Amino acid sequence: MKTHGITGVLILALLIGGCTGSKQNAESGSPVQKKKPGVKTMVLMPHPIASKIRITGTVDSRTRTWVTAPSEGTVSSLDMREGDAVSPGSVIGHVISTDQQSMLALAEAEYSRARSAEDGDSGIAVKTAKARLDAAKALYKSVPIVCPIKGIVITKVVERGAIVTARQPLIEVADIQQLIVKTAVAEQYISSVKVGQKVRVTVSGSDSAGMGMVSLIYPSIDIRSRTIGIEIALGSRKNLRPGMSAIVEFIIASHPSALALPYDAVLVRPNGEKIVFTVSDSTAHTHKVVTGIETNSSIEITEGLTAGDKVIVMGQDNLKDGAIVKVMDAAAQGGKGGMKK
Repeated sequence: MKTHGITGVLILALLIGGCTGSKQNAESGSPVQKKKPGVKTMVLMPHPIASKIRITGTVDSRTRTWVTAPSEGTVSSLDMREGDAVSPGSVIGHVISTDQQSMLALAEAEYSRARSAEDGDSGIAVKTAKARLDAAKALYKSVPIVCPIKGIVITKVVERGAIVTARQPLIEVADIQQLIVKTAVAEQYISSVKVGQKVRVTVSGSDSAGMGMVSLIYPSIDIRSRTIGIEIALGSRKNLRPGMSAIVEFIIASHPSALALPYDAVLVRPNGEKIVFTVSDSTAHTHKVVTGIETNSSIEITEGLTAGDKVIVMGQDNLKDGAIVKVMDAAAQGGKGGMKK
């Protein structure tokens, strides 16, 4: 019984002591220490910024054509191969019409029979047949196939001996010294694309990217895709061939000296307002801002901040105006505090 009594007295004493201590802390007015949120900052300085779009296209030749059969008949010669060079006005083959080929074959057969029958070329019948064959060869001539442009053969679809119709495609020729990229941009970017504009072109399978120039903007919009066709002049570049795929990079907006922040540094409130936090004397301050050019990693600030402001770029999501913060890093000059160029 005594043991239980002593235990009860001790517990009561501890409770009284705890209450007294709490009362003393409250009466003394000692503030409760709160943990300062840590933030990272950057010093806002002017930098160039550019908004770009990338679209796919296809390498082609500015001068490209199919050489077609000049008449119906049989291809009597066409020895060109893919990769062969041709010049404008050159004869690359011949086509002979079916009727003329039949007449010529008949004259050749008559001459052959006459020679067999007379066992030589001195007989009258042989001489007569020979004269008819020579006349047939002079009369029934094949029609030349003429290449109209300078270039190389990139496609051949028929061979010698093939029977063709008039204007049937035979070979395709392209001038690879005048290469272009054919592509199309969405109609929303039409005002940002100009003839003569320099663009960056990367071709699949080529050694490196290079520059091209907008040489043609089509006069009408494709109503199905809502795009407008564009041609990019490449000039003469090694290892490029018509049909290769390409990626074209257009700059649609740029400022050479802009105040830009990492994209995530700008917070958007439910009412659409855009805010940024700066810090001075360990205190966070809210600023309403107006933005301009946006890229994948950064955003331009056109109103609300000035060069030299120390902007919070990390840890700002749950801050309030006037909050006391702990700067975790020294603000970096020139936007090194998290912004990607």
